Amino acid sequence: EPRPNPTSSSSDYSKIDELITSADNDKDGLLAIEEFSATIFPDDNRVREAARLLRSSRPIFLRVPRPVELSDHDYERKKQEKLSVLCHRSISLCLGRGMLTMGTHHALSAEQLVIPEIVLAGRVPP
Repeated sequence: EPRPNPTSSSSDYSKIDELITSADNDKDGLLAIEEFSATIFPDDNRVREAARLLRSSRPIFLRVPRPVELSDHDYERKKQEKLSVLCHRSISLCLGRGMLTMGTHHALSAEQLVIPEIVLAGRVPP
């Protein structure tokens, strides 16, 4: 059975544009791509997983194990080092997200493009 090509017709683009405008909580522009690919390939989770990995509009969760022998000052320094590494990762996600979303939105020359947020905040679970 031939698989449909999501870039083959203008009706496919209009479906993606409808999903983009209907998603209020979609700050990265990835939710519409996830939903569109799920309608074409319901058993394939690769696009959903790629979108999850490339999402940068949510805070980063720091999971830093604390050994008993580590002082408070050293533990805070380890958390800052881990946050620095995760921030560099979040900044580099923009390129991958751009490659994933390239060609999914047809903007007019007078239309303002939405630029996704890059959140560099970290949260420590309790």
